[in-house]
Amino acid sequence: MGYTHYWYHADKIKSAAKWALVANDCRRILPKLGIPLANWEGTEGTKPVVTQGEIAFNGVRPQSHETFSIGPNVARDFSFCKTAQKPYDLAVTCCLVIAKHHLPELDVHSDGDISEWEPAIQAVKEHLGYTPNFSLGEG
Repeated sequence: MGYTHYWYHADKIKSAAKWALVANDCRRILPKLGIPLANWEGTEGTKPVVTQGEIAFNGVRPQSHETFSIGPNVARDFSFCKTAQKPYDLAVTCCLVIAKHHLPELDVHSDGDISEWEPAIQAVKEHLGYTPNFSLGEG
């Protein structure tokens, strides 16, 4: 189905230090979620990409859908990931909660409402030890 998350930013992420916080927190939380994750293609036995230049992953086939990819050098202002609410959706929402926390200028929207983001917010609290500053955009 079409369950999708969207995020907007006006320009490339200018702060390397803030992006480093996003990448480091995503690198820390993803293994703790207990969700099988893979590379872009969802190939079993591969690993998510979490570097200072990009965070990219998918669920492991057949629980893959569209690749989640975010990075500091994206020249476009709009991105999205259709997860169809497959298990890796929690990993996607965790990374977006983390990104929004460190990059308040990021505007995050979703086909889901804020209650569907509560597991991600709680996972950040539990595994990273902070209460994220997170809200979904309007409209």
